[in-house]
Amino acid sequence: MKQFTLPEIDMADTDPPATGLQPFERHNFREPSFLDTLRKRVLVDDARAALETRLAEHGVASATPEFVTVFLQGYGVTGADARTLLLQLWEHALKKLLFDDGAVDAGENSYLNQLQHSFGLTETEIAVARSRVVTPEFLRRAEAALGPDLLAADTRAELAREARRLRLSPDEERDLLKAPARKAFAAELRRVFVQRRVDAEQGNRIAKVLDDYGITFEGDEQNKFVRCWHLWQLDDGILPNQQVTIELATGEQCGFAGYSELFENRKVRRYGASSDQLTRVDGGPLYLTNKRILFVGAAASKTIRYGTLVQVFESEDWLVIQKVSGKNHRFSFANDLDREAARRTIELVRSGQAKADVAAASAAGTKPEGAQPADPQAPTNVAAAPPVAAVRQTPKSGADDVDALLGELDSLTGLAPVKQEVRSLVNYLSVQRLRVQHGLPSGQLTVHLVFTGSPGTGKTTVARLLARIYKAMGFLPQGQLVETDRSGLVGGYLGQTAIKTAEVVQKALGGVLFIDEAYALAREATGQQGDAYGTEAIDTLLKAMEDSRDQLVVVAAGYQEPMQRFLEANPGLRSRFTRYIDFPDYSPAELLQIFEKMAAASGYVLREDTVATAVSLFHDAYAKRGRTFGNGRFARNIFEQACVRLADRLASDRDITRDELTTFLPPDLEHDSSDSAGHQDVAVNER
Repeated sequence: MKQFTLPEIDMADTDPPATGLQPFERHNFREPSFLDTLRKRVLVDDARAALETRLAEHGVASATPEFVTVFLQGYGVTGADARTLLLQLWEHALKKLLFDDGAVDAGENSYLNQLQHSFGLTETEIAVARSRVVTPEFLRRAEAALGPDLLAADTRAELAREARRLRLSPDEERDLLKAPARKAFAAELRRVFVQRRVDAEQGNRIAKVLDDYGITFEGDEQNKFVRCWHLWQLDDGILPNQQVTIELATGEQCGFAGYSELFENRKVRRYGASSDQLTRVDGGPLYLTNKRILFVGAAASKTIRYGTLVQVFESEDWLVIQKVSGKNHRFSFANDLDREAARRTIELVRSGQAKADVAAASAAGTKPEGAQPADPQAPTNVAAAPPVAAVRQTPKSGADDVDALLGELDSLTGLAPVKQEVRSLVNYLSVQRLRVQHGLPSGQLTVHLVFTGSPGTGKTTVARLLARIYKAMGFLPQGQLVETDRSGLVGGYLGQTAIKTAEVVQKALGGVLFIDEAYALAREATGQQGDAYGTEAIDTLLKAMEDSRDQLVVVAAGYQEPMQRFLEANPGLRSRFTRYIDFPDYSPAELLQIFEKMAAASGYVLREDTVATAVSLFHDAYAKRGRTFGNGRFARNIFEQACVRLADRLASDRDITRDELTTFLPPDLEHDSSDSAGHQDVAVNER
């Protein structure tokens, strides 16, 4: 039997094995009687007390796996009951030795190894038992250390020492620390956000925490953290240097970039009289450079020169820009940190006293025009660049993200025409955005799409990628995907549908709303009024697509012919859905590739005759496919059934090898022909 060995460490393993270790005590117990044996009574408590007493009196060396098995059989304890009892005793010994002095030294480790061997316990069983004891104890110690001292220089080293005392491997230590470290890190960031400032020293300590514990920012934490750093720079008279994708003039430096929404007073006529009403005009990124204010909205762009400003101030949730002439502009932001940073940036530029972030600009290969040097007494890394965490985790441009996402799209099996259409869409939107930035007329920036095709062809997977691409390009602030269908939009009675649809739209704002089988909203109904519920849902969707056109993208999906009926249900649908992407069925070769990817990802291999069987199976299914052919879902069903059949085939084998556990045979690929029809669109292009 392979002996379980705890990780070796330098701290204590130089000590000789301890002698006289005794984690067990003597107990009173009852010997099994002849009647107990005859009736096959199971005396678990007496068996445990008797074995503990035996170990306390004669030591662990007196026991062997064979002796222990026979010993427990005398008390009627066998099979799983015996394994459970022995694991409990081993776990008891670990707790006793560990909690005596808070550590497991080399001698105690040697004793536990010998006890494992005497009990005939496997390495896997010991690992599970050990985890039940060591994991909560290490987490307790970690939380106590991380709470008040997360950023302290010696905290990480102290936790490493505690891990060695508990005989945790480096991998175990790192995995266990992630949760408590992430919790402490979130608390530290909350303190930073309350202070609204982070200097270079604190920023670099936070960056070191990310590296030391293998954790990352979540949600909007990174943006808020970087904004706190920018506010600290602005306090010191330094104009931050944000790397952006828009084209900057020579000597132009961007000090602020963030998503905002523009509001203006517009005349509204009601009941025969007109009045001013604050109205949302547009939404998009706002850039504040040392030369101009540039707002790139979804509908149009605006450029404001600093010389035309009267004053800039915050009013409730707004940043108000008051000009010499024309309407005042009110901008709202995702959070108050963005609002304050935008105001401070404009004030600093208008003062003419801004010290450019010279080192950061030099790293980018440019030197701002008229740049003033930063304070020579400041720390060397303060004026030079944001803290390490911001540099490491904030992309310098959205282009790299889009390229990576398009690469992820290219890695999907098949879908050649779909990939071509998506790239064409990205190219078109990129050019139109550049035209807007240069003040040129742009084409219609329509980003709503119709996906047509059978189930299982990857429509949801591509929609999820598109949501991320739209975010990377700046067309969407969040980039989440919300999936729904008729049942998620239509209510139980008229009037409820509009409310239900509006709630779904609200969840999707900032991202993509994916409506599967959208044609069901326009289905024919008996009676003269038709499908009033579906009509109500469509009308609500159309209004949301107009009112939130820069915050919402709608992707309607379904079979090709029924989707035409959907687009004809309301004249407004066809005008808003102007781009169509058809998802073809997977070919037999592509289905085989999907199957092989799934098998490889789960550690399975296919013999040549198994591959031949799979080829024949997919060719036959493809030739007989109907409208509801499952495509990628069909390949997944074949894979899942093969896993089950392999398990059934090996169930009676008492000597299973690794190769047998990982090799599919031709009989494993037999399937029920009814499984070829699948209705669920799944991500068949597995990672």
